Amino acid sequence: MKKLLLRIGLGALTLLLICLLAGGVFVYNEFQKLESDDQLVWKEDIEELTAGDADETYPEDAVLFVGSSSIRFWFTLEQDMAPVPVIQRGFGGAKLSDVLYYADRIIWPYQTNTIVLFAGTNDITGRPNDKSPEELVELFKELVRRMEEKLPNTQLYYLRITPTTSRRNIWEKAERANRLIAEFSESHEQVIYVNTGPHFIKEDGTIREEMLFIDGIHLNDEGYAVWMKLLRVHLLDES
Repeated sequence: MKKLLLRIGLGALTLLLICLLAGGVFVYNEFQKLESDDQLVWKEDIEELTAGDADETYPEDAVLFVGSSSIRFWFTLEQDMAPVPVIQRGFGGAKLSDVLYYADRIIWPYQTNTIVLFAGTNDITGRPNDKSPEELVELFKELVRRMEEKLPNTQLYYLRITPTTSRRNIWEKAERANRLIAEFSESHEQVIYVNTGPHFIKEDGTIREEMLFIDGIHLNDEGYAVWMKLLRVHLLDES
């Protein structure tokens, strides 16, 4: 009996170690993609996202959610937006430049009338090759220009860059990028800047940490509940 328990214990320990190793490899690979400026590192992710598109027919009123891992990890998106159908196209630690690069695969083909975008936070992380706020807004302008050309009747909702506890050192740059994008959005009828700031930042300027996942970057359930409420006001005319 003791030998059996020992074998079971060793087996469980081995499985745990394998899971930890696999998880570590996954995190390392995702970090390497985030650090890279080569858009081809996302090729497999994009292929996986769009693998079923050829056999899928999406509702005409579907809302396309596109962007980085905060869109990817919104596991309750479909039920949170119900009864509005959604298309979820978030990938890894995508930068706005990556979204723009793959727009021909993950945006324009869907011919949607509504797009929700969250991207830009990974373009400004404190790396030596970061985009400046001015460079980031130029990328955003280019995305909007292409949208107005390819999807002239589409409305774009941009979720502002969220403050995170793990990236306090770059928050001033991120806030400048937010302001520039907000100013640009005011002059374009097709673009709505969704100001989530007051819900994530206290009156004294500190971050509401209770809205963030334990990694200090991604949203937790409370954070996603804020996004859901703000977006439903626009998408379902809820007050």
